Amino acid sequence: MRRFFKEERGIFEFLFSIIFILVLFSCNQTPDPSDTISATVNFTKNRHPIVLYQGISEDAKPGFYQYVIVFFGMNSSLNTEFSSVVYKDNTFTDYSAIFDGIGGEVSDIGEVDGLGDVKKIPNGGWAGSVAVQVGHGYVLRYRHSYSYTTSYLPYFYYRFYVVGWLKNVSGGIIGAKFKYATLTLE
Repeated sequence: MRRFFKEERGIFEFLFSIIFILVLFSCNQTPDPSDTISATVNFTKNRHPIVLYQGISEDAKPGFYQYVIVFFGMNSSLNTEFSSVVYKDNTFTDYSAIFDGIGGEVSDIGEVDGLGDVKKIPNGGWAGSVAVQVGHGYVLRYRHSYSYTTSYLPYFYYRFYVVGWLKNVSGGIIGAKFKYATLTLE
């Protein structure tokens, strides 16, 4: 009888240790920001489903198409991708041009525990496109302009986190699941 209680005590201590470790690790994750949005990018249907900005192109020349939508998504090579579409007016129906691959820059900040850990705007590492990787955090920057590369307007920022892959019925990757939120200068 005494031996039974000794074995039971050992099992209890082991289970308690496991629970303690799990609770300890779950307390270290920074919660997601209050304005977090979850999105799925399926590049077989729509490569650029995330609208970063829709409004007036703040540095458009008079007489030119004055409105722009800046999109973000990913391509079949599993890289991030921007797109800008220039419109005649704020009905966003009559467009002038589509600029694939233009509209912003992204910086991969590496592995993080979640979106809440993407807190700072990086000093470097900006590129027009980077590889999408599960568990990585990213900072995106863009301007309220269709001429992103020549504009002197201020940057606006979003933080992104790749939650997981989106797969087809055969198990092939057809996109990714993201969480994202605005990121402001602190």
